[in-house]
Amino acid sequence: SGTVRQYSLCGDPRDRFNYRIAVRRIPNGNGGSIELHDGVSVGDVLRIKGPRNAFPLATTGHLNTGARRFHFVAGGIGITPILPMLAVATELGLPWTMTYTGRSRESIPFRDELARYGDRITIRTDDEDGLPTPADLLPPLHPDLAVYCCGPTPMLNVVRDAVAECDG
Repeated sequence: SGTVRQYSLCGDPRDRFNYRIAVRRIPNGNGGSIELHDGVSVGDVLRIKGPRNAFPLATTGHLNTGARRFHFVAGGIGITPILPMLAVATELGLPWTMTYTGRSRESIPFRDELARYGDRITIRTDDEDGLPTPADLLPPLHPDLAVYCCGPTPMLNVVRDAVAECDG
């Protein structure tokens, strides 16, 4: 249809020839999700513009220091830009943890893929745990903690406000 949308790449960050995106189907939505789900099949050719990184994982100066820690917060389909970050942080041996939230366990994409990271990831759901507070989403904040967050606006606001209030 010519609809233009931006999606996060969520595949292997080392693979420069194959791109993986995840598109959540929004019932009765007016965006590209229904068109992609109903109108695109395996093998179809899509026109894309080259990738750009508007949400980079900044590791420069933090490799092998042991001082800097990373904490990732993802809400629902907001996991897509975080997935490659987890792979890179793990490959580089960086210390990291993550909190992953969603409405229910069934609504959380990539749970099976994330299982390989074990207890580094805490999964919490609104139906089991209630709406998350800053303490639910974040470890104790300190100057050597880098926080990366992607998800729905209310969650982003909770994390942003908590980080802004940190004395570090």
